[in-house]
Amino acid sequence: MTSKIKNNFWEDAKQVERFAAREPDNRLQKLVKQYDNPQQIRVLDLGCAGGRNTVFLCKLGFDVWAVDASHSMIKETKSRLKRILPTEALRERIIHGVMSDLSWAADDFFDLLLALGIYHNAHSEGEFRTTLRETARVTTTGGLALVANFAPGFAPEFQELKKIENSKFVYEHSANGNMCLLTADELDAEMEAVGFYPLEKSETVHHESETGRRVTVNALYKKR
Repeated sequence: MTSKIKNNFWEDAKQVERFAAREPDNRLQKLVKQYDNPQQIRVLDLGCAGGRNTVFLCKLGFDVWAVDASHSMIKETKSRLKRILPTEALRERIIHGVMSDLSWAADDFFDLLLALGIYHNAHSEGEFRTTLRETARVTTTGGLALVANFAPGFAPEFQELKKIENSKFVYEHSANGNMCLLTADELDAEMEAVGFYPLEKSETVHHESETGRRVTVNALYKKR
């Protein structure tokens, strides 16, 4: 499937509205309570979509950067932050870019990384691992990574995806292109390879709706 078709999904106004309308991530809402001085915590929202988590964090006073590959999602996020951040901050911190290239960020810069529903959008094992290395590079020692990644069994429209031959965890997705679906053990191993270790047991969550079956690994890691 071409990147053009995949991009059309994320640029579609209905999808932008749908993602923007979501509540902040439940695990994130619990996690932020541990920070007594949010203004001292640098956060990267990787794949910010319509800004649900970015806006939530900015309102709490966290020092936030956000990146997304969709022009429409970035535009929506900036629009929602106009009354919270000055124009210069919007320009510098809400970034149109891809997850595998964070060259705009310094090493050991972020204290908290959000990778919620983003890593699985990699088209290959190479892109997936490059992204993990980049996010590890920009996360400070002792920093946390809150991760959600689709797992084997994920079935949009109840059509289970097929693993690509000779691939470890890349699956064919006719609508959005290849996806990287990892079990909890596989995700832990890939994260540990770039210097993260799980702070708690990674959990596999199953959820069915009228749009299909979602199987997601929810994990929290700390950078060595």
